[in-house]
Amino acid sequence: IANVKVFPNPMTSAATIQFTALGGAAHDVIVSNLHGQVVREYANVRDNSLTIERQGMAAGMYFVTFRNEQGQTGNVRLMVQ
Repeated sequence: IANVKVFPNPMTSAATIQFTALGGAAHDVIVSNLHGQVVREYANVRDNSLTIERQGMAAGMYFVTFRNEQGQTGNVRLMVQ
């Protein structure tokens, strides 16, 4: 995964994550809180962007983890106001 951009960050109601999917691979995208609890999960993402809606996410820091079909992973931080 390359060229990852998260905006707006911090988010209030929604955030868009743009990235380059290397090799066009599908990704699973997992959003977890600081305690490691999964709060959102998106399977088989093939687009180069994803919008995450706040919908009940408490203010604080979250980790967005990308995992592709080849087992490669990457992380970005997302702040929720």
